[in-house]
Amino acid sequence: MVDVGGTRLRFAVARPNGSGVTLERVTDRRADDYPNFYAALADYLAGLRGMWPDRVAIAVAAPITGDEAVLTNRGDWRIRKAALGERFGFADTALVNDFVALARALPLLPDKDLRSIGDGRPVEDAPIVVLGPGTGLGMALVVPTASGFQVVASEGGHATFAPETEREIALARSLQWRHGHVSWERVLSGPGIAEMHEILSEIDHGVAQPMPPETISAHALQGIDRRAVETLQMFAGLLGSFAGNVALAAGARGGVYIGGGIVPQLAEFIARSSFRDRFEAKGRFNDYLAAIPTVMLLTPEPTLLGLAATLWPDLRIR
Repeated sequence: MVDVGGTRLRFAVARPNGSGVTLERVTDRRADDYPNFYAALADYLAGLRGMWPDRVAIAVAAPITGDEAVLTNRGDWRIRKAALGERFGFADTALVNDFVALARALPLLPDKDLRSIGDGRPVEDAPIVVLGPGTGLGMALVVPTASGFQVVASEGGHATFAPETEREIALARSLQWRHGHVSWERVLSGPGIAEMHEILSEIDHGVAQPMPPETISAHALQGIDRRAVETLQMFAGLLGSFAGNVALAAGARGGVYIGGGIVPQLAEFIARSSFRDRFEAKGRFNDYLAAIPTVMLLTPEPTLLGLAATLWPDLRIR
């Protein structure tokens, strides 16, 4: 199993275990350390020392076109199923969008890895949305059909950003000047947190204060940097607004599940933020949204579990 993001790569060997799955040899590596995906995969496989898999499932932070994908936030990385078979001799290769894999992991997650915000309750056999910020902003839909649920990839994170407060409008103007089109991903991502902090500094003091997103988050959680706290509070509120928008668009009365690379570290902060208020604040549809559950995924490897479910669809834990 390989989860390929714009910044990190996560590898694991998966083994079915009764009705569940065991992940072994879990490894996290930096994408910057490799010239391309094939070099990274070869390096991981070499470390298995003879445990050569005959099947591989790969989740990619990008749309899947035919049998290949080009990473959205690492455009020089192209992954082709045919090339994987030719180079590594895999008998079977599954290539899926990363949030499709994340959605398939939902039935495998124990209750301890889920944290609900708000009082909503899921409607049985209703659509579900899965979304989450990381290097980008991923999203997938889980849609009921006559033969069961169908997972549908989405690029909703690239929809146009919709600011609400004066502060957010000022942020949007600066982002538009820099980038032209301003998507939700421009604010709801690791790079978005860094740019948001920088722009707020420019607005207030006329001087940018570049800082990596992990430092901003750490300073905000420790309460030692007022600008970092404001940045993270704005991030959490905007995440709620976006989640409410997509819940309305999808009719997601089955729930909105939020994962990605950022949320597990910020779960407590988000739970105490304006996230849920902003999720519900949709005028006449406030009550509609108040009934929809929002759930944070706390497990560090849900996408790898979803990849296992791609190869073994009958896996169930919950």
